[in-house]
This record gives sequence, structure tokens and C-alpha cells, in this order.
Amino acid sequence: MLVLPGSSLSSAVDPGQRQQLVHRIRHSGLPIRVAPVPLVEGDSWGGDARQLAEVIHDRMGGGPSIVITLGAFSPSIAAHEWPADAHHAQRAAAAVFHQHDMAGAGLPKRLTRAIDIIEAGNGDKVYEQATAGLRAPAPEAGSSSSPLARLLTLAIGPMLLLATAGLLLRRSRLRELSTPFALPRSVFAAAPGRRGPTPRPRGGTGRTARYGGARRAGRSGIRRARP
Repeated sequence: MLVLPGSSLSSAVDPGQRQQLVHRIRHSGLPIRVAPVPLVEGDSWGGDARQLAEVIHDRMGGGPSIVITLGAFSPSIAAHEWPADAHHAQRAAAAVFHQHDMAGAGLPKRLTRAIDIIEAGNGDKVYEQATAGLRAPAPEAGSSSSPLARLLTLAIGPMLLLATAGLLLRRSRLRELSTPFALPRSVFAAAPGRRGPTPRPRGGTGRTARYGGARRAGRSGIRRARP
């Protein structure tokens, strides 16, 4: 276990717990370094756990390594691994935060649990199990909606229908107002100068004209017959 100077973790990890963590790391046989250093904005690592882990990795000579630090927020922890995902350390440390039996657990217990998962090499599986409840199942196709959704549908449907009818009526009135000087066709038909077929005489007028012509022709014949 690696504790940097000025970490001030005596209240979180006492000497006895620290010795237990050292023994657990040695028993795993993995190149694990633990640096539970509080990170704040403006410190030597810019408050970035990844930057702290990279500095430790470089100072330890590089090579395969797993550095466990405090997470971005309490009480989470984070793991950084070289080469990446060799033991699924990153997800192993993240899974601890979501495990129900770790709720309220102290830092030594959370570190020990993360080391156990890293040693088992199944960090991805444990993480998926720990976060299964966070992924809500998608609604099944054809499933009935909730009573509230049905109520909203019944309430909104008529309102949309009324709004559509009002919009159509408004457009109809606007079309009427757009031609305010439109007049019936009969007015244009009677207007002077309009070209069109000559009106035919009514039936009664034609018969009267033929009858008058016959009478005039008869009278002329009678007059010619006289000596």
C-alpha cells in the first residue's frame, strides 16, 4: 500500500487497517498500489485522480500496475490500470459503489472489496450485476398505457379536434375576405360590352311575329284580286 506524504488519512484508515490492506495486496500477487489521497481543485494533481495515478505509475517505474485512488465523489473509489482492462480493475472499483452491502461501509472495507474483485478478474460481470437495477426495462410492444396516459389522451383528443375545426373555419373566412368585390355571374352577364351569344326571343314572341306576317300577306292578296 502506498500512502503519499500529507495524505492525513489517520481517521479513515488506522494503522491496524492499513496493515491488513498491505497483507491483502501481497496475498493477491498483483501489482496493486493504493493511494487514498483526498483530491481538491488546485492541488498538485489539479484535483484529478487520473493525473495522480499517472504520476504514481511513472515514479514506480511504469510497467503493469493497478493504482487505486479515491473517486470523483465520496465515498466512491477509482482504479487505473496499465495495461488497460488487464484485470477489469476500473469496473471492479466502480462496482463497489453500487453494491448494496457496501452502503455506509468505511474506506478499508471498500478497498478490500475492490481488491477481491480485481483478483477474481470479473470486474465487468460484477459491475453489470451491481448496476442492473439502474437500467429500467424498455416497455413491451403492445403493452397497455397507464390510466393517466389514457386520461390525458381522452382529454387532449377533443381539444385538438376543436382547434382543427376552428383553424379550418378561420381559413375559410380569410378566403372570403380576400375577394371583397366578387359579384354574382348574372351581374357580369348583364354588364354592357360583354361578349356572348345573342339572346334568343321567347317562344310567344316568335309565334306572334309569324301570325302578323301571314295576315299582312293575306290582305295583299285580297287587294290584288280586286278589278
